[in-house]
Amino acid sequence: MSKPSILDDVPGIVQETIQRALRNIALLSDEKQGNQRLGQGTRFDKELAAAMAPDQALLDEFRRMCARKGIDADAVIAFLSKDD
Repeated sequence: MSKPSILDDVPGIVQETIQRALRNIALLSDEKQGNQRLGQGTRFDKELAAAMAPDQALLDEFRRMCARKGIDADAVIAFLSKDD
């Protein structure tokens, strides 16, 4: 008998979508940190924030969905953000 997983209640397509959003945010965050070292200004920060907004909104909606179902969204996100 297999041990239940925190992902048992999260459909595969949702898992893939959340993983993609997490990767996008991580890439943009890395880009932002790199450009801050180069002295990029407020305009660049605003552009990066705008680029991250759709993925952040997706994660926020995922958190709300998890809350309604009694699922620990942070645990799911942590699990999905692990590199395999």
